[in-house]
Amino acid sequence: MVTFGVPADAFSYTGVELRRIVEPGLITLAAGPSADEPPLRQAIRLTGEARELRGARRLTTRTRLLEG
Repeated sequence: MVTFGVPADAFSYTGVELRRIVEPGLITLAAGPSADEPPLRQAIRLTGEARELRGARRLTTRTRLLEG
């Protein structure tokens, strides 16, 4: 099994006021050989307060391979 630690900054977007923001909500992660047919999907919920990102964003995803 592989686990991923995805920072909330990776789900940020530029809002109508042209500021980069992160908002709570449901997000579907998908993985596979093609964007048309990802065989693996998982819904996650981003929690916390909406916030504006300033400066550098954290975009590096930590991965860990679990034995067994």
